[in-house]
Amino acid sequence: MCIVLFFSDNEYIYPGGLSNDTDGKFIQAHATAILIDPIDKSYWWYGESLKTATLSDHDINCYHSKDLINWINIGQVLGQKQVFIKDLSGPYVIERAKVVWNNKTKLFVMWFHLDSYDYKYRYVGVAISSIPNGIF
Repeated sequence: MCIVLFFSDNEYIYPGGLSNDTDGKFIQAHATAILIDPIDKSYWWYGESLKTATLSDHDINCYHSKDLINWINIGQVLGQKQVFIKDLSGPYVIERAKVVWNNKTKLFVMWFHLDSYDYKYRYVGVAISSIPNGIF
């Protein structure tokens, strides 16, 4: 008989501490929001990637968890290249993403602040996806 037990490196949530994903990498999801999946009740964490100091390099990342402790990096779900504004060109600032489930349309809807690198636009962006892990 062989018994195999798996223990996560992340057993607790430490308020104010840095959070790592299941690969041990720092979670890049700032100005964040967590969605409870309406179907399986798992958790989706959306937020800005702050890998560089340049705002126009920031995209929206997604992480998935069943327990709010162990987060799997899904990757980028909305990026600069997915944004189109008539008569304007990027680079853009994409930040403060919030995702909700629209029960009527059966779509996940992402609302976000969309702006120019110098914050002159002050727009609200909306993107949709049929699945919570995008691409939106």
